[in-house]
Amino acid sequence: MPNARARLAWSIAWIGLVNRVVAPGQLINEAQKFADSVLQGAPNAVAQTKRVIEELWATSVKQDVDLALKHHMQARESAEAREGIAAFNEKRPPNWVK
Repeated sequence: MPNARARLAWSIAWIGLVNRVVAPGQLINEAQKFADSVLQGAPNAVAQTKRVIEELWATSVKQDVDLALKHHMQARESAEAREGIAAFNEKRPPNWVK
């Protein structure tokens, strides 16, 4: 049975329903790593991304693309974007990283 479950998990990942498969005992550790990586992002950008994902559930692909482009253009003009670019150019962490 464990081999069948492993094959099923990898098959689900291969077709794109999940983006990562981990050993049963590693789930919490991997989830924490993922959360830590999200927390390295610009706070407003992370919040906006969550809002966009929620909005995309009930729309067509064209509406999804239009909405994503609109939010992308807004994010590019934000203070966080300017800080991220400055931090990269100055080889320092952005001001939201603790």
